[in-house]
Amino acid sequence: KRFLNMLKHTTRKFTTSIRNSINTIGVVGGGQMGMGIAITASLHANKSVIVMDNNQIALDKSISFAKSWFNGQVKKDKLSENDAN
Repeated sequence: KRFLNMLKHTTRKFTTSIRNSINTIGVVGGGQMGMGIAITASLHANKSVIVMDNNQIALDKSISFAKSWFNGQVKKDKLSENDAN
């Protein structure tokens, strides 16, 4: 229990002190998990995201998926066009 309390305190301290100095989030790997992390980071952290992958075809497919997903959210009125871009 003591460890969990320490972990919560450390996490809170880290996020409040570092959050404002981070402008861009990098994700290594543009597969399903990497793209999910990138989409979530862009929406919830409101930061620019760079996704890198050593397979250009897979990266292109993931970027196409992300664009399609964001467009679908705009059509459902869950995101504004400005937020989707």
